Amino acid sequence: MTDTLTIRCFGQLTELLGGDKLIMPFVSDSEELLRSLIDKYPFLQTTKFVISIDRKVIRTKTQLTSASEIAILPPFSGG
Repeated sequence: MTDTLTIRCFGQLTELLGGDKLIMPFVSDSEELLRSLIDKYPFLQTTKFVISIDRKVIRTKTQLTSASEIAILPPFSGG
C-alpha cells in the first residue's frame, strides 16, 4: 500500500487548486479525505464540488484503497 492518494481535479477546481492533480497523504475513507482537503484548502468549505471514487459520484462514506481512482468535480447539470 502506498502512503499517498492521487486526486484528479476538473473544471474550475483545476484553476483554484493550481493544477489538475493533487497528491495527499493516504486516508482510509471519503470523510477523512474531505476533512484533509478542507484543512489544506480552506476555501473548499464554501466551494461546491463532488467527490468521485472509481468513476462514481459518492454521497456516503466510502472506503479508499491505494488503487482508488479519486476525482473532485465542479457542480454540473445534465440534459
